[in-house]
Amino acid sequence: MTHDHGPYTLVSIIDGNGILTVDDQQYSLHKGDHFIIPATVKSWTMDGELLAIASEPTD
Repeated sequence: MTHDHGPYTLVSIIDGNGILTVDDQQYSLHKGDHFIIPATVKSWTMDGELLAIASEPTD
């Protein structure tokens, strides 16, 4: 995923498990987790069997 808007992206894991990869660093994701990706991070991925909601602030 890439940032096109806003100063950050807020992500909530609604169900399942997976892996978040940011700059070759991996983090485990589980149902109930929440995290913020700042706009300075240009590319990140989530892999696994999960359901997530991502939102960005508006102007």
